[in-house]
Amino acid sequence: HPHFPPSLMEGSIALRLKPTTQSDEVSAEDLSQSRVRMTLLKCHADNLGVTQMVAPQTAAAANGPPQKRRVKIATEVDVVKIETEAFMEMSASAIPPANDNEANEDGTTSGAGIERTGRYRFGPSEKMISLCRVTEDRYAVGTSSGYVVVLDKNGLPMIQYRPHKACIWDVAFASSYDFATASEDGTSSVFRYDLREQELEAASVASFQSDVFAVCYSSENDASSAVLSGGLSATVCILHSDRKSSSFVPATTSIQALCTIPARGHALIGGGNGVITTVDPDASKVVETSNKHLRKVPAVSACGSTLLTGSFDKTLRVWDYRAGMHCSHNLVMADVLTATALSDTHAAACSGSSLFLWDLRMLNQVLAVKNKAWNGLTRRVTH
Repeated sequence: HPHFPPSLMEGSIALRLKPTTQSDEVSAEDLSQSRVRMTLLKCHADNLGVTQMVAPQTAAAANGPPQKRRVKIATEVDVVKIETEAFMEMSASAIPPANDNEANEDGTTSGAGIERTGRYRFGPSEKMISLCRVTEDRYAVGTSSGYVVVLDKNGLPMIQYRPHKACIWDVAFASSYDFATASEDGTSSVFRYDLREQELEAASVASFQSDVFAVCYSSENDASSAVLSGGLSATVCILHSDRKSSSFVPATTSIQALCTIPARGHALIGGGNGVITTVDPDASKVVETSNKHLRKVPAVSACGSTLLTGSFDKTLRVWDYRAGMHCSHNLVMADVLTATALSDTHAAACSGSSLFLWDLRMLNQVLAVKNKAWNGLTRRVTH
C-alpha cells in the first residue's frame, strides 16, 4: 500500500490472506468487523452506527450510468482477530516436512539422525543452484533464472532479489543485506540492499567474459572485506575493500569452488583439474597448492585451521592447515563429491544423492547418512 509506513517493514515478513472460497471474491460478512470493507464495497451510511452494504453491480444499476469510482480513506483503524491459519507466505511454495526416512531390510531407517525440517520450491521450472548461510537462522539460495531468495530455518521465503537474468552459480552473504554473486553472465557482483530506499544497489561488478562459478568474502561477516571470485577464466579476481581496485591471481585451471579460511585469513580454491590452492588476498599471491585429488574439486569448506575438500574422484579429504597443507584423512566414497560443510565438531558431505555426516573425532565411522536426500546431485550444503 502506498501509505504503509516503510519503517514497519524492517525485519518483518510479508503475508497475504488466504481466500476462503474457490473464487477470488471476498465475503462481506467475513469483513463485517472491519472498516477495511469500505475499500471493497460501495457503502451507504445514514450514520456511523448503521451501515447498508450494496454489491457494486447492484449499486451501479440503481444509480443509472456507471460513475467514476471514489475511494474514501478512513481515519480510524479497527483491530480484528484473525486465526493464523488464514495466512500463508507470499510465494505459497513452502512444503511441510514429511517423514520420508526409508526402511532398510533390518528395520532401521537410512535417515536416522538426519531429519528434514523444511523444504522450499521456488517454481516448477526453477532450479536451486547455490546455497549459503546468511545468519544464524537464515539461508540464501541462488536460482537458475538469476534470483536470490532468503529463507528462514523452516524453508519460508523472507525476501527475494533478482540481481541477474542468468544462472547464479554461487552466492555469499557478509550480512543480512550485503552479498556477492557469481553468475553465468560472466560477472561477479557485490550488492547491498538499501532498507530506506528499498532498492538493491550494485557496489561493484567484475567482468570475466565467461562463467563465474565461485565467490566468497575474505573475512566472514565483514561486508567491507575483500571479495574473491573466479570461474572458467582460470583467474582469481580479488576485489579489495575500497571496491575500486582489484588484483588478479593466475591459476593453473578453472575455479570450481571458493571459501575463506578463518584461522589464517586465506582462501581455499577447488580447481577443475583436481588441484587445490590457498591464496593470500592481502598479498594477492598463491600460498600453497596440492594435487592429491585426481579430478575436479567442486566442494571446499573450512573451519578454523581444518579444511575439507570433495572431488569427482570420489574422495573426501580432511586437511590440517596449521603448518602448511597436511592431508590427515582420505575417505573413499561410493559416488562423486559435490558439496561439503564443516563446523568445529562435525563434517558433512554430499556424495551422489546421499548426505553423510561425521564426527571429526571419529572420521573412520559415519555418524549418520540420509540416502536419496534429493533427486540427482546437489551443488551446496551448509550448516
